[in-house]
Amino acid sequence: MRAQSQSGSIAGWRVVLVIGSIAFICASVAAQDANSWVTKVRAEVAQNDLVGAARIVDQRLEAAPDDLEAQAWRARILAWFGKWPQAETQFRDVLCKAPKDVDILLGLSDVLFWEGKLSEAGSLLEKAQELQPANYEIAVRRLKVDAAIREQRTSPAPLQSNALTLVSPSSPSLRESHGSDAPRYSASVSSETDFFSFTSPIQAQSAAFGVNWTPRWSSSFSGMSYRRLGQAAAELSAGIAYRITKSDSLSFSFGQGTHQQIAPLRQMSLDYDQGLKLHLGLVNGVEVTGHSASIWFDGSQVTVLGGSAIAYLPRDWMWTFTANQARTDFHSTGSSWSPAASMRLSFPTWTRLRLDVGFGVGAENYSNLDQIGRISARTYSSAAHFRVNHLQDFSVFVAYQQRSRDQTQTSIGGGYGFHF
Repeated sequence: MRAQSQSGSIAGWRVVLVIGSIAFICASVAAQDANSWVTKVRAEVAQNDLVGAARIVDQRLEAAPDDLEAQAWRARILAWFGKWPQAETQFRDVLCKAPKDVDILLGLSDVLFWEGKLSEAGSLLEKAQELQPANYEIAVRRLKVDAAIREQRTSPAPLQSNALTLVSPSSPSLRESHGSDAPRYSASVSSETDFFSFTSPIQAQSAAFGVNWTPRWSSSFSGMSYRRLGQAAAELSAGIAYRITKSDSLSFSFGQGTHQQIAPLRQMSLDYDQGLKLHLGLVNGVEVTGHSASIWFDGSQVTVLGGSAIAYLPRDWMWTFTANQARTDFHSTGSSWSPAASMRLSFPTWTRLRLDVGFGVGAENYSNLDQIGRISARTYSSAAHFRVNHLQDFSVFVAYQQRSRDQTQTSIGGGYGFHF
């Protein structure tokens, strides 16, 4: 009896070992199969064959619909094809199942960045950095997002309306980050015409060139020309900006014009920008700017002190409020102060189109050829910004101003920018 029992026990262990071996072999084969499809996808992407990579991912998802890695690859490929809304949806689905996956957080932040949803992209990168504080790729992305937000506010084109300029992927070579592959230089041209009910119009054109020397230093150079009442004027200006920390920066600009009576002779400005991590109700963040400027005309000097605040709202809406006081020194009649305030709402409509609507009210002082005296005014404005692709964008705007003394001003213009 003991021998039979011992023999049965041995036989039982043999069965267990056989079953275990079979299970191990199956697991190994499955692991090799999983590694095999990922390797094939990477090889196709390296050869810029996104169609082939997508076919492999689709086959994997047919065999394993719940494979999160395959779902993540589908999201990446959709993004590289430029199908950003679909890629965003896919990434969010994966993120719900793996909320602490840094690669997914980075992938979704890339898509949001390319869509122009800068505040949301920044929030995701902040979360990723909390999970991996020493990750260099996260730091690089955060620098690029902050720079894009700053460019969105300070871009010189067009004259009265800033074009939304973003880096987006054109090929898998840009798929990993916003790093050194992002355009370093920018150039823009713009034109504006101001029509008055009481005098002849003003025509102005400008051209600007910008360069990011390092993640902290950037500079810009621009030229403007004016024509009015048979007179012509030109102005050259240069600016430099320094990023003090990841959330604040300082910029200075100086411009010199020809001697005439229709445009500024000289001007300079100093701005300080501070980003605040403020989450209050619908507000996801706030950016505050302090502004000071001095402008010299033929017969007067204007000093401007003020600032602005940008509130970043859900779905990449932005609300901007600006207020300032302008002191005008007239060479013949003394000086006086004029207050002004304005607000603007900016929101995306389609993937590449963004619209602005704004309203302003205040007083202005003039001592410039045929415009002499003090006026009060209400201004209504709107603008559209469209990204042709990741290297080109253009914008148009129109503004209507109702002044005291039954005077009106209508301004129209547009700008085109490209990056390389």
